[in-house]
Amino acid sequence: MTCCQCFADKMFYDNKMRCSSCSESLEPIKPPCEDNDHVFIYVDDSNMWIEAKKLAANKLNFKCVEDPRLRLDIGKVTDVVANNRKVAWGILYGSEPPPIDSVWQKIRERGWKVIITQRSSFTGKEKQVDHQMVADITALVSGCIVKGKIVMVSGDADMIPAIKKSLEMEWSTEIWMWKNSVSNSLRKLAEKNSGSMSINILDSRLEEVTFTNFTFDRKKIPDTRTVIIKDIDFIPDETWQKKLSEKLGWPFQIWKGQEKFQNPDVILIFSNAKARDEKDFEKHHFEKSLEI
Repeated sequence: MTCCQCFADKMFYDNKMRCSSCSESLEPIKPPCEDNDHVFIYVDDSNMWIEAKKLAANKLNFKCVEDPRLRLDIGKVTDVVANNRKVAWGILYGSEPPPIDSVWQKIRERGWKVIITQRSSFTGKEKQVDHQMVADITALVSGCIVKGKIVMVSGDADMIPAIKKSLEMEWSTEIWMWKNSVSNSLRKLAEKNSGSMSINILDSRLEEVTFTNFTFDRKKIPDTRTVIIKDIDFIPDETWQKKLSEKLGWPFQIWKGQEKFQNPDVILIFSNAKARDEKDFEKHHFEKSLEI
């Protein structure tokens, strides 16, 4: 039995049809519509974000592997993958602590469930996200009264057991992800089940579902990777930042704390990103002056 409110599986009081997790009435999973024109969305936030940063750096021809300033707008992601269809429910899977909790709170306000997992203290990688997604999707397709479509925002091959179960239960499945992030195993499975499974590439929608954090809002300025532009006579807006980033081939942010100062200086903090050619950051920029 699965709770329609919090999605907890087999959570009920003895002799009472109430969820022991949220105390709501416990009923079989049932979407808010009686036809098949609805989707159940499952988003692997970290997997999508990591690959989006790499794609952004490639599109901007940066000398580094990724653009750490990039952020996902989960609300816009869901709008794109829903594709004007009814959303029965959505679940967002991510790490603790979340990169921008205010963004996640907005997705909660849409009625989504947010599942936060801890990262391994040894590897820094997420633990059990894929397993949780597979378990949740398997529970859905096995117990839902009215069928719909499974929409997975993940390109990980670990999703295959859930997809195979969905196909077995005669559910259709959609994969939405960046082109270079979709595993070959998923592609082969989609080819074998072209009538029930599809892969949708999001590369052309990158700007639509992401935004860039141009502000360095930490209190302490790093001893390295920092440049001060003296005596400017203009306001450094986002357009200026974009053009300069593209010119230098490296992402940077403007320190938020500089608004406390009266002198017309701009403090730039370059992102601590890995260079494509493995060179130190200083060898890319500080051996020559910056002509703005």
